[in-house]
Amino acid sequence: MKYSQEFLLKTLQELAAELGHTPSSNELLSRRGIAGAVYAKRFGSIKKAHEEAGLAPNTRGRQFGTSWKKKPIYTPESLIGAMHEVAKELGKIPTLSDMKKHKKINYCHFKTHFGGYKSTLARTGLFAEGFVRMGLRGKRKLKYKPEELIGLLQEAAKDLGRTPSALYIERHMKIYPEHFKIHFGSYNKAVDKAGLERNKLGSELGGMQKGIFKYKPEELIKIVQEVAKELGRTPSGRYMEKSKKIYPAHFIRHFGSYLNAVDKAGLERENRFAGSETTRGGYPKYTPEDLIGLLQEAAKELGRTPSGRDMEKHKKINHHHFVNHFGGHKNALVKAGLVTVD
Repeated sequence: MKYSQEFLLKTLQELAAELGHTPSSNELLSRRGIAGAVYAKRFGSIKKAHEEAGLAPNTRGRQFGTSWKKKPIYTPESLIGAMHEVAKELGKIPTLSDMKKHKKINYCHFKTHFGGYKSTLARTGLFAEGFVRMGLRGKRKLKYKPEELIGLLQEAAKDLGRTPSALYIERHMKIYPEHFKIHFGSYNKAVDKAGLERNKLGSELGGMQKGIFKYKPEELIKIVQEVAKELGRTPSGRYMEKSKKIYPAHFIRHFGSYLNAVDKAGLERENRFAGSETTRGGYPKYTPEDLIGLLQEAAKELGRTPSGRDMEKHKKINHHHFVNHFGGHKNALVKAGLVTVD
């Protein structure tokens, strides 16, 4: 239904007189059945329609510092102030969940003023004040002074007989990277301050990257060649990992990949399935003639043209066999004379 400009303005004025204040979009819709979008389309916005009708701006719900949903309205300064309050209360940098729980402030407030929660955090100055984030599994991290951190690093180095890694300090001493970042800029800078050598041996906790600097390129080549002599064939990357504890990362660092290292060692890249009676997935290998014969056998047994599902169920031949040799199951049926092509 189309409304004239005069009718819309008159409706606004009548409803304003009835309510005793400038009507909102919701009040227009509930009391007169006219959506605010109608006014926005005709006048540009509901506020401009209020001006055209000679009405004051609608400030209901905001006079007590709340929105029309009865939620507090925050300025950029009040948001930052609220974050400082929660940080002091909790003794850590508050998460978005903390802000919702303690101050009923949701993500939209931060998005409106700063573009997001992380951007707001960057403006609070809480990192500079020594507050730290939550630790693993929600345990609160303790605060440390710079000299305490240096002392703990030196003690750990004496116990281990070498410089501890950041991961070791985190796992065993519950001192997290943020502590060092706040006071020194990074963990390595804290190590320098403690008069220790930077740890370049990777994680003490083992894993794929343990001792990545342990081998030189020529040492790796020699080991691969020795293993090849023992086995009588080129060893696989997995074999090197299991038997020699030399991980892919070692070869990637020096050669780009394990196969490049095999080439450098003057060995042939071995196809583990060459000469095998089975495929990589453990299925028997078939020639095109074998597949045609099996299709014809299945057709006689079933009394009809076998489907791909029939072949997999009765002959353990999956779709990939037909794709590899004929381009698909239907093409194989044509070759076997079970299906004619018009």
